[in-house]
Amino acid sequence: MEVHLVRAMLLFLLICSFGYCIASFMTISQCYVEPCYKGEGLSLIFQIRGGPSLRLFILAFVTFAHVFYSFHTLFKVSYNDVKYGILIGFTVILCLIMLTQSVYWGEESTMMDNLSEHLAGQSFYEKTHSCSTYNNNSTLCESSKYHCTYFQSLCQRKMGLNYATQEKFTVLTWFSSFLFISYGAFSAMLIKWKDDFGEETTNINSNYPDSSDPAQVQYTGNNNEGLESYHDTNL
Repeated sequence: MEVHLVRAMLLFLLICSFGYCIASFMTISQCYVEPCYKGEGLSLIFQIRGGPSLRLFILAFVTFAHVFYSFHTLFKVSYNDVKYGILIGFTVILCLIMLTQSVYWGEESTMMDNLSEHLAGQSFYEKTHSCSTYNNNSTLCESSKYHCTYFQSLCQRKMGLNYATQEKFTVLTWFSSFLFISYGAFSAMLIKWKDDFGEETTNINSNYPDSSDPAQVQYTGNNNEGLESYHDTNL
């Protein structure tokens, strides 16, 4: 029964890891507004920066590595206390990491909700060099390819809230939460059923004598035969 539950949990972790991987790749370097801010410094505020993007990229592969390491340790090799302990520690650490990830991306999703309420259907405006060249001509400003519009007697870049990014934040939050709960449950399984995984290997090995224990080694044949052949050779 325990083996079937562990296999089912690993399958669920694999599915959640795949979903987390897809959501992570779709969220990397996304912007909060559409089109993105281009100004120096402002792009760091209104875009997923390099640090969180790199963290998503690494965690996406780590979640897959955990599933394959778990399957290999539990079902492909004989029981080993060190490897089993590493697996428990690996799972607990990922559980804590996914807790922080679910909180982080949940905050990002909430921030997008707050921006949506604050803007109330309006847009952001940025004074850029590409648009400012049309300050004296409203017709060219509106028809430019730089998303410019005439606002407050100036040609400025118009940007609206990127609702697609908000949806990606929400999906990433859900998958992070699923993985957090799953890793917590899997850690509990590993700790509770540690003796069951070790007992199976112990029963198999108990059928074979320990070569390091002379009392368990059974000698066959006449031991004097080897001694006599040794003397004959030396003569």
